[in-house]
Amino acid sequence: MPRKARKPARHPTLKKLGSRIRELRQRQDLSQEGLADHAGIGRSYMSGIERGVRNCSTLHLVRLAHALRVKVGDLSRLVSKLVASDRVQRVFLLTAESAGTREAS
Repeated sequence: MPRKARKPARHPTLKKLGSRIRELRQRQDLSQEGLADHAGIGRSYMSGIERGVRNCSTLHLVRLAHALRVKVGDLSRLVSKLVASDRVQRVFLLTAESAGTREAS
């Protein structure tokens, strides 16, 4: 029986992190394959990180930061900022939704 393809998770934070990594890679005029080689990870896995469908490990973040010549803390701060902004957006949406519900009552 053929295996079912797993549905990739597309969390907004992963998408934002992936697009930031892509931006840093393109600034340095690196291909996905080149960055993946420098970081010691597979090209298809690298593609998944950039598309936000892979939840990369801390070790992969360390390797990517080294390959991109940025501090690991810069990527960590980026992730923290993205998570914080995601929370703020969710709180704003929930507040707006509950205000709309009260108006409809």
